Amino acid sequence: MNKLVALPVSGDSYLLQRCGQNVLVDGGYSSRALVAALSSPRTELNHLHIVVCTHADKDHAGGFTDLLDNSSITVGEFWLPTNDM
Repeated sequence: MNKLVALPVSGDSYLLQRCGQNVLVDGGYSSRALVAALSSPRTELNHLHIVVCTHADKDHAGGFTDLLDNSSITVGEFWLPTNDM
């Protein structure tokens, strides 16, 4: 089943699920809110195949801190824009 979920975080964050793959586009502003949203019964996942950060503004990239440092959710690939970093 294909799914696109706008995650309930401050800022922008979208989870795309297709053919068993999980892709996160942006992380919103709050890292706690992002990890909680990804761990909720609505999404129930433990691995992100690809995480995409569209640009470095806090409302798109601020949520990645806890996801990468303190979460049990694993990340396969992390894509960053070259012009913003």
